[in-house]
Amino acid sequence: MTLLDQPKLGGSILAGYVVSESDRAPLPIRVARRHLLALGATLSDNLAGQMAHSDLLVAHSSARSKDALRCSLVTCNDTQCDDERACEAIVQAISGLMAVHGRDRGRPRRLGLDVASTAAGILAASSVLAALIAHARGGVRVRAVETSMLHGALAYLGHHLAIATSGKRLPVDCNPPVAAEDVLLPPTPPFPTADGHRIELEVLSIDAWCAFWLRMGVDGADADSAWSSFGLRYLAGTCRLPSSFALATSRYKGQDIVQIARSCGLSAVLVRRYDELLRDLAGDRGSSGRSDGLHELDSPWAIRPGSPSAYAKSGRDVQSEAPLAGLRVIEATTRLQGPLATRLLQLLGAEVIRVEPIGGDIGRTAPGGAFRAAYSAYNRGKQVIELDYKQPRGRADLLELISTADVFLHNWPDARAERLGLDATSLWAVNPAIVYTHASGWGSGHSDHGSITGDFLVQAHAACGEGLHSLGDQPFPSRLTIVDVLGGLIACEGTLGALYHRETRCSGAAVETSLLAAALTLQSEILSAIASGCESGRRQGRPIPSPFYEPVQTGDGYVFVAADRPDRADRAMEVFGLSANCHVDDQLLANRLCSKSAAEWVRDLQAAGVPAAVVCTDLSTIATDGTMVSCVERAELGNLVPARPWRFIGLRSRARCQTARLHLTDRAPNASRVRGTDDRTDR
Repeated sequence: MTLLDQPKLGGSILAGYVVSESDRAPLPIRVARRHLLALGATLSDNLAGQMAHSDLLVAHSSARSKDALRCSLVTCNDTQCDDERACEAIVQAISGLMAVHGRDRGRPRRLGLDVASTAAGILAASSVLAALIAHARGGVRVRAVETSMLHGALAYLGHHLAIATSGKRLPVDCNPPVAAEDVLLPPTPPFPTADGHRIELEVLSIDAWCAFWLRMGVDGADADSAWSSFGLRYLAGTCRLPSSFALATSRYKGQDIVQIARSCGLSAVLVRRYDELLRDLAGDRGSSGRSDGLHELDSPWAIRPGSPSAYAKSGRDVQSEAPLAGLRVIEATTRLQGPLATRLLQLLGAEVIRVEPIGGDIGRTAPGGAFRAAYSAYNRGKQVIELDYKQPRGRADLLELISTADVFLHNWPDARAERLGLDATSLWAVNPAIVYTHASGWGSGHSDHGSITGDFLVQAHAACGEGLHSLGDQPFPSRLTIVDVLGGLIACEGTLGALYHRETRCSGAAVETSLLAAALTLQSEILSAIASGCESGRRQGRPIPSPFYEPVQTGDGYVFVAADRPDRADRAMEVFGLSANCHVDDQLLANRLCSKSAAEWVRDLQAAGVPAAVVCTDLSTIATDGTMVSCVERAELGNLVPARPWRFIGLRSRARCQTARLHLTDRAPNASRVRGTDDRTDR
């Protein structure tokens, strides 16, 4: 029996637990509830009587209601947000999400998907699982856990924040000028095709990049000079290329470009719309029995049991430490998804050992402080060992490390683990109690989109551009690494679910999750609403714009006005000295608003009962922002990184958990090179 043939654990891990929420619960609480139910909890309407609308209560069915674990969403109290749509947008504005999302257009732009709310919901569910693990390991009962939408927003900005506060610059312009003719058709990916589509590309080497564009008819020197902009787009949040690239692709049909790309070693995906995505989802109903066929929205991971093992709970008293104190995580990951997942496990107290190729990860070894700052956002404090696990000696060293670990997490391409003998079944022979997590790109059972996976490819395939942009705007993927971040969050969440299973069932487990699962999780409510015909504030999944849908420019910056509701729009018009029924355009607003600063307009709008916020357009100012400063911390390199996104009440966690350090030279004598934490080597 193969791993994929094993029955899924998801619906039984939290069997016996009940959850309860308010009938006015905001989206983060609804996301957390859905994920806990997918792990086997059941819904109760009367767990503890009255509760705040931003709370989720979790308790074992045999426990008294007063012993319920309270999971709370901390809100921004000074923004007058009283509905989830306004709160999501305000958080996007003040955190810097709008600024990075709008870099390709040269101005901050609203994200039509509820990215901060979804991330906060996954963080909330993860904190509940961590609290249950702490109780199972040491008997300590966590009374309450807290997170916030600001922490959810900052999860997407880790490397952007680190670079902005490092004092260093990337070798590309992160805020390029935008010509008027580029607003409707910006010279950025995704590229146009001859048959009216758009196509996203992913490539890891300059040689493959240049070979592809030569085949497409672009001058080799142009392709070579454009590589830096394309290759650094994940870090820069923008990618602007010469118009010759778009002209070249516009001469070929989309499927022809896909084939040319694959022949040159690239991956290519056509940008899809919601109707195409829904047809795919409805065509495969799976085993969930959902009549709408959207079974892939039910949970973002598959968790399967290993064989019963000799694992015994450590009995370690974690009362004065973090929930995962004393546990060891081995990671073999690249880019963002995997490193973020293990960083979150580290922030919960686990010791993380990062396996890198001989010579080290390029983010740690490349010259330039900006690259090292970005690397530190997800890898600071981890121990690093360099080995070549593709060779027998390096593979033996890795297996020796894994034999001492509690979690092994990788984001290798499909089938690599099996080829190397490092799949879950093989590792259980070495360590029966290990939790094995594969954070993949597309997940099992999906068609091949090429050998390389990337955030923007998955956004394109999952129709994220539709939900991100309002009606009338181009449905392009965002240059924010949306699904990479969510992929890391759900990989951490799934790993925690498997660890709780291990603590309570004394068995290892395997977790499968993917970037595609993350994209579907982000759009779960939108897709369900389209399928059921019960949309609110959207049409076929796309946001319906209002006069103040996007940030407006003032005398010294931008203001976001949360006036999607007609009554608030009328009050905002009155504040701006405009007639309620006059036509509002960007130029009219810019002429009127240039007379005052952004802060002055926010003061006037809030006085009139209209939620508003100054849009953060410079991430380096977060260090002095009274609302945001508690959500970040200073790294050893001097740059800012997101702080721990949870607060555990009843668990006296240390600011920096001091777990036992592994002497790698003793445990892995054949390792080619051993390093300490990345912070130490960067000094």
